[in-house]
Amino acid sequence: MGDENIAKNLQGLKGWLILVGLGIVIQPVRLLIVFLPMYSNVFTNGNWEMLTTAGNPAYHPFWATFISIELIVNTGIFIAMIYLAYLFLQKKRSSPDFLLD
Repeated sequence: MGDENIAKNLQGLKGWLILVGLGIVIQPVRLLIVFLPMYSNVFTNGNWEMLTTAGNPAYHPFWATFISIELIVNTGIFIAMIYLAYLFLQKKRSSPDFLLD
């Protein structure tokens, strides 16, 4: 009888868990707001060519590699945050394991 009452009281998002859920759901949107303008500036206004073309004052041979790896890592982080939000909203038991790994 006591276990049923405890299980009934632990259903849903209440208390401090609402703040955690809000942060998990807002994080992918925040990443888009930060990363889209940054990468669009790099690739649309000539910065990519300025940084990766030999002979320009800002040229360095590792700029292309650095920017490409940064873009790949940030895309991976964005995908992971979307997956985490999905797990959290679906109330999957694997979401705490995903958070701790």
